[in-house]
Amino acid sequence: MDMNQKIESLKEAMESMDTLLLAFMGISNGLLQTLKANDDSTVDSLADSTGTQPDYIDRWADAAYANELIDIDGDTLSLTSLGEAFLPDSDDSLTPMAIQSLLSPLMANEVDAFLTSGDQPGEELLERFDRVTPWFGTMLEQKFAPLFRNEVLPRLDCFAADGSKPRRVLDLGAGNGWYLRELVGRFEHIQAVGVDSMAPAIETARQKTREAGLQQRLEFQVADIIDFEADTTFDVVVMNRTLHHVWSQRADLASTLDRTMGPDGQLVIWEPAWPQQREALRTPRRRGLGMRNLMEHAMGNSLLSPARVANWMEESGLTVEVRHIDPVETIFVGRRF
Repeated sequence: MDMNQKIESLKEAMESMDTLLLAFMGISNGLLQTLKANDDSTVDSLADSTGTQPDYIDRWADAAYANELIDIDGDTLSLTSLGEAFLPDSDDSLTPMAIQSLLSPLMANEVDAFLTSGDQPGEELLERFDRVTPWFGTMLEQKFAPLFRNEVLPRLDCFAADGSKPRRVLDLGAGNGWYLRELVGRFEHIQAVGVDSMAPAIETARQKTREAGLQQRLEFQVADIIDFEADTTFDVVVMNRTLHHVWSQRADLASTLDRTMGPDGQLVIWEPAWPQQREALRTPRRRGLGMRNLMEHAMGNSLLSPARVANWMEESGLTVEVRHIDPVETIFVGRRF
């Protein structure tokens, strides 16, 4: 792409930003969801149904109309096909893009100051963004669950049934529990426990588990994954995009794995792959890793190369297979010697 093409692409991206931000406001306040459920909504009825202010909704409606998220016929508001594409429960939902459109500028605003101060506030940095963090789990689920179903699971045999014995799975860093809900919902022989230190995420995980009717085989606990103690061992321990968050505690994590993995247990890690060579960051699929790693630095983290992950697993007493889903998404399967 030459310079003129790059400039035009940036202009188009700026024009799209309004659409994404308006979609986030619509999702966060339940506006899009209410318009989907009620095809005769007006500004006043939409405001009343969602507990929002009519004057603001009137102006949001103008902006959403201008960006083709809604249509307006007289006083009646309705979703366009583009608006429906942002609904959280729609197939291939664009919700992650809407959430990211707000999260990225908020993070950039904070990191801009850290470039001078050198501060690294850690994971609590996300807690400052109280409008967007409740949607963080939804963003990850909608972005990665299809990839998990279509590309990750077919590359794994560790979840298969072992005779008549249930397979016990532990998820360290479970978030809103989507990974385990996918597993338990698909495999009737799996019993699972999810652990995360974020209480709101675990409450969401429990609620979604009840809604799915999976609570008999799936439970969640609020706990630091490094200090987690279980009254049994597990056939499979999974860590989904979690390892780089606890990399500085990897020696203690190895001890956690040692006491939670059964004698024939397996460890499955899913991590984004930081490239060995800087030049690779300019390839389209990897370009986003540069900004991602800058944001992770503010939280005291760093993205990891596959070699670093594999070496740590081997040092922890595991044989390792590395399975590349694409240039970024990488699965590591570790087994005891």
